[in-house]
Amino acid sequence: MRAAGAEASKKAEEAKLAAEEAGRRAEEAARQAAGAAEAAMRAAGAEAARKAEEAKLAAEEAGHRAEEAAERAREAAEEAMRAAGAEAARKAEEAKLAAEEAGRRAEEAAERAREAAEEAVMKAEAALPRALVKKVLASWEFMAIIIIIFLGAVVSAVLISFALSYPI
Repeated sequence: MRAAGAEASKKAEEAKLAAEEAGRRAEEAARQAAGAAEAAMRAAGAEAARKAEEAKLAAEEAGHRAEEAAERAREAAEEAMRAAGAEAARKAEEAKLAAEEAGRRAEEAAERAREAAEEAVMKAEAALPRALVKKVLASWEFMAIIIIIFLGAVVSAVLISFALSYPI
């Protein structure tokens, strides 16, 4: 009975550690996704949209990984509960609660990362037209076309004025 209790305690401890590790990995993935989202917001043009989309996908993947890790931790805690007696069952229940809490934290972190990625995509899409307009207005070709149009208007005004001053 003691061997079963010790084994159950060991499994409960392993489940608790797995749950904590899952929470840490999910939080790290959320931080990475948020960092990628911020980097995507700072970039301009099509590159920004692509990076923001990658950040969104990374956040979703982090959420999936966090959910999987939480599920594995819950399964380990339940297995430990089945294998133990009263003392071990209590420890396994604590481990299960810890695993569920880590799963909730991981899911919350993944949700925050997903929201940050979606916000980054929206900001990148909003920045794309502004950047394009700024790039076009600052280009030499655009300036040359504006100058040519202005000179053409001046020349045509002078020619019309000259033509009207001489009677036919």
